[in-house]
Order: sequence, then C-alpha cells, then structure tokens
Amino acid sequence: MPVTDVAMTAHLPINNNIRFELAALNRLQERTISEHDATLWTRFFTDDAKYIYSGSPIASGRKEIDDFFAEHVRHIPVFEKLDIRNDRVDHLGDYIVEYASHIAIVRSGDFSGVFTGKNVNIWRREKDGSLKIFREMAMYD
Repeated sequence: MPVTDVAMTAHLPINNNIRFELAALNRLQERTISEHDATLWTRFFTDDAKYIYSGSPIASGRKEIDDFFAEHVRHIPVFEKLDIRNDRVDHLGDYIVEYASHIAIVRSGDFSGVFTGKNVNIWRREKDGSLKIFREMAMYD
C-alpha cells in the first residue's frame, strides 16, 4: 500500500538549519496537538493564514483559525502517539514549502486505531524572525 509506505519511511535527515527548525516546530506541534491545546496550536499560524482540513471549509485569518481550533480540539481523540515526518522541504527564501506525513495512534472510548495522513504547509518567515504557517492543507488518508 503506497500510503503506508510513505508514512513509514524515515524522516528527512536534519542536515541544515531549516530542517532543524522545522523538526523542532514539528515536535512542539505533536505535543500541542496531543494535549488538545487550541491556544498554542493557533500560535503556529500567521494572522493572514488559511487552513483547510479534511471535509471542513477553509479557515481564513486569525479569528476563523482561532475559532476552528477551539472547536476542533473538542472532538479529536486521545493521541497515544503522534509522529510528523518531513517527506520533502523546499526553501524558497522567506517561504518554506513542507510536504509532511504523519502517523497517529489514537483512542476514544472503546475505539483505538492507527491512522496516517498528509500535510502541505507553506511557512513564512515573519519580520520578527519567527517561522509561521501561512497556508496549510491537512488530511487523513
């Protein structure tokens, strides 16, 4: 199954500063998502960001993104393990395109499962030097 093959392959090597920074942000994002911390999760995004998630309308701008994640975390399961893997990273100056996959081991009541998914993120370097998500598409397989 190609989807599983991509999800199970190793992370890109952390062999430059951009990959180092993304790896650190992804580890923080794994923890933030696992803890259902909507407030911190929204801090990853620029004020003019756009976010699209499986089956949901596009959230545009700070208010819609804040509202989306406040509601979204109320419905996500317990993450026993979440692993975000970079499959490709294109550094384009002030923008970085990150192609990522993730593995989620979840449980909710009597249900548990292992899921794979994909993300395409466009990160933007802000005036204060921080790296924030400008555009994101996220979905489960």
